[in-house]
Amino acid sequence: MQARQQVVKGAIAMGLLLSVGGCMTGGTLRSARTLSPGVGEWGIGWTATKYDTGDLTVKTTDSKGATQTTTTPNTAGSIVIPNILPEVNYHLGIIDNLEIGGRASLGALTFEADVKYRFFNAYGLHLAVDPTIGYAPFVFVQMVQLTLPVLATYEFTPNISLLLGVKGGYWALSQMGSGTSSNSLSS
Repeated sequence: MQARQQVVKGAIAMGLLLSVGGCMTGGTLRSARTLSPGVGEWGIGWTATKYDTGDLTVKTTDSKGATQTTTTPNTAGSIVIPNILPEVNYHLGIIDNLEIGGRASLGALTFEADVKYRFFNAYGLHLAVDPTIGYAPFVFVQMVQLTLPVLATYEFTPNISLLLGVKGGYWALSQMGSGTSSNSLSS
């Protein structure tokens, strides 16, 4: 009877896993379950970046001052370029329900530090917040990001669990060497 319940739980987990998708960074793809004090965990992963030329919009003004805008849809497609340099992360359990860590993605020039706090743990359900600060210097611009992932992990078995998360954040973009910036709030 117990083996059958485990199979049913596993099937439900796989069904939910296949039906729910999203895009969160590698630092937030970790469980809401925190590491035990003194236990460290290394992670490594590879990413890819998709470049899309987008639509072409042309704005013209005739001799009478009338403006006309024409948009041509993108037919060139897109290109995906893999990062050959891996993303590396490390996390360490500090005390019960608290861990610190960070990640570096040299290929994407992204660096992040985070502190995960698990505020609920019962019946196989773990709930945690994982505030993160990140920095990404690009060629002409730099980005500072503050994000707050909220994570929920339900453990069906010791080896099968489901992770759900939502992330809100603040990103500040600025040109390197100038005071020009563009800030945005996203969720």
